[in-house]
Amino acid sequence: GIVTGAYGDKLGRRPTLLAGLFLNAISGISSSMAPTAAIICLCRFSAGLGIGAVLASLITLASELSPSAHRGWYITVIAGFWTMGSVFIAMLAYVLFGRNDYSWRIFVLIAASPTLVGGVLVWAIVPESPRYLALHGRYDEATRVANDIGRAMGYRGMNGLTVTEMRDHYGHYNTAESWVNSGSGHTTTQLQPLSDKRA
Repeated sequence: GIVTGAYGDKLGRRPTLLAGLFLNAISGISSSMAPTAAIICLCRFSAGLGIGAVLASLITLASELSPSAHRGWYITVIAGFWTMGSVFIAMLAYVLFGRNDYSWRIFVLIAASPTLVGGVLVWAIVPESPRYLALHGRYDEATRVANDIGRAMGYRGMNGLTVTEMRDHYGHYNTAESWVNSGSGHTTTQLQPLSDKRA
């Protein structure tokens, strides 16, 4: 989690989340076909690395994509799925082993399936965090993603965010721009959050 958290700050929340989901899913599926105990241990170790990447990136990405007024609710729902997953696994084990006599390989294969589905859905639907993009100077992409999210949430204002607004708000956070400004003797004032400015 510590290593993947730093990776997420450098290379993106979405790539980190996708890497964790697919690593966990592939490791789980491989576990169901493992011929020896040593390979099972290796697969489970890899699955744990995937979980670490998911934990380090999921909440960060969700919080940066959520509107501030409802952020706590969305994060609570997302965190609740960990508990729902535990209940699902317990019920699955009861059905496969308590009421029937299926192989443990079937259990492991089914248990890995939701992670694989989640990875495909994230790849197809979830964008990179606009905040991450802006903090790394990718203002055009950040503006486009932020406006797409606004439209998806039903925002019908006359104009969306502009690249200039995005640069004005996040430019002083950008390390390169801050260094240039400080070297030229310019000072950058602390800006209000975009949501407050446009309210």
